[in-house]
This record gives sequence, C-alpha cells and structure tokens, in this order.
Amino acid sequence: MGTENTLIALAYVKETDNPLEVFCNYIMICLLEAPEKKLRHDEICEKIEEKFGINMRHHMTKMCCRILEKQKKIGKLPKGAGYLALDDKFDLKLYENKKERLAQKERLLINGLLTLAEDYGLTWNYEKARNCLTEFMITKGNAVKIFSKQKIEEVEKEKHVSDEWYVGKYISNVLEKNDDRTEYLLDIVNGLMIYIGVYETNDYYQDCTQKFKGTDFYFDTKLLLRLMGYSWSLEIEAAKELFELIHKEYGGNICVFEHTIGEIESALYTASESLNKNETIVDTELRVYSGLNNCTAYDLKLHSQSVRGLIEKLGCVIKTSLEWNETDTRLCNLDGEEVKKYIKLKHPKWKERAIENDINSVNCINILRKGDYTIKYGGKKKLPIFITTNTQLVWCIRDYINAHRDADKGVAAWNVNALPLITDNMLMCRLWLPKARVNYSLPATTLARNAYAAQQVSTSFFEKIRASASELKMKHHIDVIDISQVRKEKLEELLIKNTAGDIEAMSIDVIANSVDEVVKLETISLSERIGELEEESRNHAVECQKNRENSIKSAVERFKGKVRLRKLSIQLAEYYWIFVAIFFAILSLVLGQLKLLLGGAGIYVLLVIINKVLEKGFSKASWGEFLLEKTVRWVWKYYSKIIKAGLFDFEKDLEEDILRACIENDRILLKYQQYCM
Repeated sequence: MGTENTLIALAYVKETDNPLEVFCNYIMICLLEAPEKKLRHDEICEKIEEKFGINMRHHMTKMCCRILEKQKKIGKLPKGAGYLALDDKFDLKLYENKKERLAQKERLLINGLLTLAEDYGLTWNYEKARNCLTEFMITKGNAVKIFSKQKIEEVEKEKHVSDEWYVGKYISNVLEKNDDRTEYLLDIVNGLMIYIGVYETNDYYQDCTQKFKGTDFYFDTKLLLRLMGYSWSLEIEAAKELFELIHKEYGGNICVFEHTIGEIESALYTASESLNKNETIVDTELRVYSGLNNCTAYDLKLHSQSVRGLIEKLGCVIKTSLEWNETDTRLCNLDGEEVKKYIKLKHPKWKERAIENDINSVNCINILRKGDYTIKYGGKKKLPIFITTNTQLVWCIRDYINAHRDADKGVAAWNVNALPLITDNMLMCRLWLPKARVNYSLPATTLARNAYAAQQVSTSFFEKIRASASELKMKHHIDVIDISQVRKEKLEELLIKNTAGDIEAMSIDVIANSVDEVVKLETISLSERIGELEEESRNHAVECQKNRENSIKSAVERFKGKVRLRKLSIQLAEYYWIFVAIFFAILSLVLGQLKLLLGGAGIYVLLVIINKVLEKGFSKASWGEFLLEKTVRWVWKYYSKIIKAGLFDFEKDLEEDILRACIENDRILLKYQQYCM
C-alpha cells in the first residue's frame, strides 16, 4: 500500500507538462528536508517512498538526478556518497500550497466514499476509505508492485463482497456527476498512467520517440476475446484502443499463437455448454456478454467455430507453430514444469490448462527472442513481447526468477526489468505517454473501465443466487436466472445493500425481498420515465410548432409583393358599378346625338330600350360579384403557382399552411379568401 500522500503525489503529476519535472521536484524536496541536504542514491528512493508513497525505480532516480545535475540544482558527492542539494531557491512553500489545495479535493472525494459506505451498512473510517481508494487506484492500474513490496494475496473463499466493489460503485457515480471530485480522480489516473509510462522507459527522452515498426506484440486469450467483442463495451473499447496504438501509431504487428486460438475456441465452447446445462458461465466477461446480448448456447457455439476467421478479419497475424527441431528452439526452450508448480502453489484456483497456455506463450516468446533481454521489446532486433491481462501472472513470473535464478538455468539470463511479458495496462501507459498531452480521453476511459469491472460480483456471490433459484421459483414464483443483465446488476446491488456485503447472509427471504424491491424501483422508475417522456413530448411539440411557424413566416416574407400589379385588377373589379354607370352615361349621350339624326325612328326607340335593359342588368350586384370572383380566382391561381414553385424541399409539407398564411397576410386576398382556396 502507498502512504497517505500517494493519491496527492499522483494528482500532482498533472501540475506540469513534463512529468520528469515532478519527479525531479520530489528528489529536491527529499534532499532539502534531509540533514545537511544530502542523501545517498538508495536513501533518495527510500525517502520518496516514505514521503510520497511511490517506489521510484533506480533508473528513474538516476534519470532525474542527471537532469538536476545539468540544471546545477544538485551536485554529485565523491566516492558514491550520493547527492547534495545546491538550489536554495527551490520553493518548498509553493509545493506545500499545491499539496494543500490537492488535499482539500481529496477530503471531498474521501468523504463522498464514506457516505456511500454508510449507505451500504459499512463502518469505515476516513483512513479505511482512503486506503481502499488508494489500493483500488494502484491495483486496478496494474501498478501494485510499483507502489508496494507487499505480495498480492488471493482470497480463496470469499465470504464478503470485496471493498473494491464499493469503490468501483462510488467512482462510477462520481464520473456521472462530473464535478470537482471527478476532476481530481482523473488527475490521479492521469498521474498514475504517466508514472507507469515513465516507469516502463529506460530513458524518458530517448524512449518517448521510440518506434516499434515491425515488432510483434502477442495478445493473450482474454485480450483477444475483448478485441473480438466478447465483453462489455468499456473493455472492448480499451482493447481496440491498444490495438490502434500498436498497429497504427507505432507500426507494430498484432500476433496470435496457435494455442491461443485453441484457448479462445475452448472458452466460447465451454460457455456454450454452461448455458446448455443451465449452469453459471464461470468467465465473468463472457457471462456479462451473454446476458447483454441475450446469447443462446447455439450462438456461443457458432462463435467458437468462427474464431480464426474473425481474428484474421481484424488484421491479426496468426503465427504457425514453432519448428521444435531447430537448434535455436531447443537451446531457448524452457522446462515449464517448475514454473507451473510455483504458480499453482501461489494460485491454487487457477486452472492448470490456463497456466500451461500462459507458460507456453512465455516460452515461445523466449524462443523467438533467442533469450535476448537486453531491452524490453522492439529495438533494432524487433524483440517480441507477450501481452497479458493477468497482472498477477507477470509478478508471479518475476518472483519466480528472483527466487529460482540460481537453480533454474533456463531463466538465469532473464532480466526482471525486461520480462518476456507485460500487462496490457502497463503497455498502454507506455505507448500513451508521448501522446498524453493530446489524447485526453484515455484516463477517463481507463477509470470507467476499472470501476465497472470492479462491480462484477464474484462467482461465489453468483453461485449463492443460483443455489437459491429453485426454491425461489417454487416458494415465491420468482426467476432470478432468466432476467436481463440490467436487472441482474440492480438485484446484485440491492442484495449487497441489504446484507452489508455478507454473502452468507443472502437467505431465500432476503433475495425474495430484494427482487420485490427491484420491481418497486422499476415501477417508480417507469412512472418517472413516463413523466419525463410526456414532458419531452410536450417540449418537442412546442419546439416543432415554433419551427413550423418560423418556416411559414419566412416563406410568407419571401413571397410578399410578388403579384402587386395583378392585384390592381381586383381593386378595379371592386368598383365595377362606377365603370358601368360611366359607360351607360356615355352611351345615353351617344343615343341623344342619334336622336337628332334619326328623329323618332323605330331604330332609335329600339336602341333606347336595349340601353335601358342593359343598364338595368349590368347594374345588378350579381354581375359585380361574378366579375370580382373571376378576377380574384385569376390572380390567386397565378400567385399560388409562384408560391408552389418557389418552396424549398423542407417547406413542401407545409404547402397548404404557407398558402393560407400568404392569404391571411394580404389585406385584399384575406377580404376575398372564399375565392382563393
């Protein structure tokens, strides 16, 4: 475990663009606080671990000391006596102020975790909560051995839900809130990933520009299953991100051993058989994948038969079996029996076949490298590396080398700081390090992924539910097996809450009551959701109406004044009676002149009678209405054609409304609207 300052030390890395500057500051602080301001190399490492809770490797300390020497901030003492601080201007107070600011954020974060623990019936104090969060961050970051010499213990029989479940739940909640706590958490993860990245380099400035073109990176079974999509989304995204970094950013090759393909096929087939027998799928990620995708046994069986094709489609290179008769192969071949015994002794629950496959992969890498561990991977010789998702496997093999180097000649030449395998997370941090200032999303994705993974309950928890399934069905008519993944997760959460994480306390009645609670919560949630949807629907309707009105208004403005001249004919038609009166008055004058010429002849009398009849007829209102109607219809026909032809595509559905609005916005057309539509 780290110290009380571990999280602050990690968050502090974000305070500068150059991470080495932060680690240099840690060395300066230790030297300035030391008696006579001097320390040996090993004492610097010890003081950093004691004060900041991080275990800086010797090469990191040397790298930082070289930088400080060049800057004349420290001096090297003769005869290997260590280093002396020369820079009296280093602002310790500035660091303390930054540390206090970060400590305030940390208190806010830890107090929130304490509140959640209390909600779940746990009696944690502040120190316990901080230790749980610290352990979660460094363990899930695959960095436990960087921060602690403590061995990873495996709980063989879990009787309680692990502390990391509660921490994972809390982190998921904090990420959703996106507040000051979220920012501080992401700063910690960012610092941790940068730290691991620097930890994985021999020389930060040299290695940051290193390319891995043509280097073979061999994925393990779990990593390939994720890459193929057989997990939950966050793990799938992380695997794809690593694939993209290796393949596209660094020009490396993603490779697969033949025995790994066999292991993937076996994993999918075994999951299929578990569903066939109505048993629990032991593999957590395949179990969740099956639940999320409603997979049947037949589906998983089909997947197991198409593994090779999918791997090739993804762009992975399948490496054929090694030629075991070749001299190099025989010379570099390891006897894995002792390693297997060592691992099995430490992890009795691990399947023997899985251990054999992992050792086989490590052995193959050793043969391909011809026992060369001058560098970790890549370089001029393009040395390959095996990438595993099993952190404990890496440290287990490292411990084996330290313990058996003298007795086992096969690993005598191995370098514990350049093993033939690396965890996916540590490799991700190493490859991400040069891009840390441009790729901001990876720390958040990593944190969310680890938090979700921590909330996947143990097999013993799941088996307890399954063991109660038959009785629950008979006694309470409740099915806790054939339910959706979302309901399973909600039920698991309530069971943990109702039992304070005690798996043994999960009785039939407790499970039944928790199921009832899930149903009630779903009912409440459904009612709230219906209310939200109704509100959304109303808001959507208002928005649509507003958009509709704006579109109509815009169209009306566009067509305004298009038939101004033609509308004059309507106004003329309105005053039809004046023109009739004038016409017949003129006609009467003409007849008066004819009378002088014709006298009282019959033709004159006939013309007078016709004039009177026509005047009487054309003076009727119906003739005026008829003429007005024809004129309005003539004008509107022309106007409506212009409007229809000028509508945009998105306005065509509103054609009738736009035509009506054009009438309503024109005084004359509105007056005679009965003749327009």
